Amino acid sequence: MTTTKPKRKKRRAKRQKHVVPFDRKAQRFACINDAARYAARSRGQIYIWATRYPGLLKKDGKTSLVDLARLDDILDSLPVAEINLPPHTTAA
Repeated sequence: MTTTKPKRKKRRAKRQKHVVPFDRKAQRFACINDAARYAARSRGQIYIWATRYPGLLKKDGKTSLVDLARLDDILDSLPVAEINLPPHTTAA
């Protein structure tokens, strides 16, 4: 009497999130999520900047598009971080 092995269930591949590689020379606009990822900021921060900086968002029907050139200008205008470290002491 031959026995057959039980069939294994095939594992479904996990769906990857839509990842857009940014080539700034080729891309002019991005959706909010991609722009937030590009700027390393939250979606909420992008909307806050849109109230402060006119021209950051464009509307295409229901979709909000972020002007990446304008976003680059905003990121470039952020102040440079000043890191103050305590003086280094050597062990005696």
